Amino acid sequence: MQITESATWADLAHLEAAGAARPTAETSRLLLKLVEIAHEARTSTGNDNPALEGIISPGMLKRLLTTLNLRDVVTVQHSRRVSKLAVGIARHLRWEEPALRKLEVAALLHDIGKIGVPDAVLFKPGKLSHDEADLMALHHRVSVNLLQAARVDSEVIQIISQSRDFSCGAARGPGIAPAALHQGARILSVADAYDSLRSDLPYHKAKSHDDTVKILQENTGTQFDGNVINALARWAGKCGLNKCRDYQAEHRPPETGPAAVDSPEAADAEMLSRIFSHLYLLENQYDAFYLVDADQQFIVWNEGAERLVGQPAERLIDRPWTSRTICYADDNGREIDDDELPLREALTSGQPVARKVKILNAAGRWTEVELQSIPLIDESGHQRGAAELLRDTSRRDLAPHEYREKQRAAGRDALTGVANRTELKAQISQLLDTAVKEDWQYHFGLIFVEIDHFKQINDRFGHEIGDRVLIETARLLQQETYSGEIVGRHDGGQFMIVCPSTGGEQAAQRADRIHLALRNLHLEELEEWALTGSFGVTQATSGDTVEGLLNRADKALYLATHAGRNQSVYLSPNELSEPLLRENEAGSDQGTFEFQTQFLSCTAAEMIVFKLGGFVREVEARVLEVSAERVRLRLGRTGMFSGWGRADDRKPVDIELTFSSEVPFRSINGKKVKSNQVQVQVKIVPVGRVKSREVFHDRARQVLKDLSNFFMADVV
Repeated sequence: MQITESATWADLAHLEAAGAARPTAETSRLLLKLVEIAHEARTSTGNDNPALEGIISPGMLKRLLTTLNLRDVVTVQHSRRVSKLAVGIARHLRWEEPALRKLEVAALLHDIGKIGVPDAVLFKPGKLSHDEADLMALHHRVSVNLLQAARVDSEVIQIISQSRDFSCGAARGPGIAPAALHQGARILSVADAYDSLRSDLPYHKAKSHDDTVKILQENTGTQFDGNVINALARWAGKCGLNKCRDYQAEHRPPETGPAAVDSPEAADAEMLSRIFSHLYLLENQYDAFYLVDADQQFIVWNEGAERLVGQPAERLIDRPWTSRTICYADDNGREIDDDELPLREALTSGQPVARKVKILNAAGRWTEVELQSIPLIDESGHQRGAAELLRDTSRRDLAPHEYREKQRAAGRDALTGVANRTELKAQISQLLDTAVKEDWQYHFGLIFVEIDHFKQINDRFGHEIGDRVLIETARLLQQETYSGEIVGRHDGGQFMIVCPSTGGEQAAQRADRIHLALRNLHLEELEEWALTGSFGVTQATSGDTVEGLLNRADKALYLATHAGRNQSVYLSPNELSEPLLRENEAGSDQGTFEFQTQFLSCTAAEMIVFKLGGFVREVEARVLEVSAERVRLRLGRTGMFSGWGRADDRKPVDIELTFSSEVPFRSINGKKVKSNQVQVQVKIVPVGRVKSREVFHDRARQVLKDLSNFFMADVV
């Protein structure tokens, strides 16, 4: 079986079980290739391209991009577009040329780890499963591993690594300021997301420039840097990027074409692919690993080693390994003498060594690990370096991927695969603890989502279709969240979205977008049933407890469902301000603000339809519903962020006219006689965000005046 073609997590688990007792000869051979890459990088110069001097070997850059091109042309094209975007933004921010070159290289190489992703995952024509997503997520670590060995400039590696941290709030950890990350990482994160959103992908259609910028702005401060987004918008306007209708066609670099199957480039690409694939296996199988060369200098120090030992890679790469780099002790806690260290023993004997030891981490705690030291010896018998692989045995000897799987299973909803209620509460508790430690410098939002009339869906279509609705809703919520939000199922047809480092208004905007996406979700099994949802939104604040925060979000959801459903309500933390109703284009039968009255139309019943048609044409209204008893109209349209503007056509309202079948009486000369008038009940509700009741009432009164003029009505 070739890892690069068809392996999945199940395959990796099978290989792990087969090779857990000892590393295979393949491990030694491929890690030896990494050592050779490091040696070549050390001895090469940038004479072929002086602009790359000190950044990366020109030959290595070409090898990596050639290999990626052979694996996936689409990813190469994406990387080139991202590099142009990133450099354009940075140049607009007045970056100097040397810094621009480093950013360009980082953008070109930010996805090279995908070289080792199995075809079944890399080219899957749909959304990845949890296991597949976990595997894909490792490509950032694998990229860093190889770039370290290739002696790529540490700042380039930092940009690539931190761009992943920036774009994943969970990786960065709640409460960590995005501003603390390298600006290049923030630029790369925006450029990467912009190109992804503007491109057709298996799980979403390409979005317009304006919609893409809107999504990026919604995630300002959590996933993306607002200053970088503004710079992108200004630069896009100057270079015409925002006017490109077919973004991919106009910004796809010319293809160089794949190398011949039997060419040296193809053979080299095959070897690099195998190295990348094996790095995935090591990242999956071991908690930490590192490599040293023949001079015992560190050439790879992976993220797991940073976490387990507490030493950052930048302190160790290209520096010599010593007996004090990691402090080892035996089972009794006695520190191991230099001559007894597993790495020294392996180098002396030329044979792999496996031993259970304790290591001291940066926090001063001892951790039990199973350690394997592997000498790397070439075909001539020369020692070229060594590798050490570490497994944390404090988890009852579970392999890393098994431990992660058990953790996921314990916190996962069995039907939908998203977090369950227990995991949601744990995450909220952790965010509250972090907020307290950070003195509430970073807030977080909470969105409650309820599928409208879910019980009726189950009763009418059956529980199997109901389960499908839950699965598809969970999938949509995951697709519509971009910044490390935690999506979970709370209960029945209810879901919850925890939004780290997000204010209440940002969370409300996010709910608006998800609200519209849910309305546009069509399932054939539901026939003509319109799938909608109600949303309750709030923000955590000082003094909140887990239960208190959940109760406030639940109250906001209650207000949304009891105001007619198919809408969202934001409830401020102090619960003193009036709830703000937010609606999407679907409208609703009721709103937080509602204007009701009635009038007697002086038009005969048979003429009502003509008068109504004239009103629709005159004010450019949109007909939502027509029957003999009732007509519903939409007047005006919302702005970009669903809020009301200053002009009347930017103050949208839904108008419901109900015609009474009873014949009214009129008083003439003291006598009651039947009238040819028609009694019309009028209800007007706002569409979108209205912060002032007075503004809404002024708009409603103007609409009523226009109606009464058309129908020559007597307003009651």
